[in-house]
Amino acid sequence: MPIRPVLAAQSIKLSNDSFSSIYEPRATVVHKSLLEIKTLGGVEKQMAILNGTLAATLTMGMNQPGFIGLGIVVHFILMWVTKKDPFTIKVYARYALLGDIYDPWPKRTNKRNPRPEGFGKDLLC
Repeated sequence: MPIRPVLAAQSIKLSNDSFSSIYEPRATVVHKSLLEIKTLGGVEKQMAILNGTLAATLTMGMNQPGFIGLGIVVHFILMWVTKKDPFTIKVYARYALLGDIYDPWPKRTNKRNPRPEGFGKDLLC
């Protein structure tokens, strides 16, 4: 009996007696590091770079070394937030971009995506 290639989604065996099928899912090994967020010192990479850049800029620009301590405190706060939920910072950043576009509550003065005429346009739900 020749060997058939296995499809990517599944392989099905049919017995001669009945039409029973056995589903064999394809298993792919994915390394854990591909699923995690890239961090620097326990903080998301972009936020750590932004925090370090702001602390260095304020320290050198204003000639006040106290901003280094403020940067360290902010880094520990960001590390605590990232440890609680790694996607918190990304969610807040996405909301900052899309918060003005999507408003779940209908208003009489909607400029974007207003209700069509005859579908309760002037009614608030």
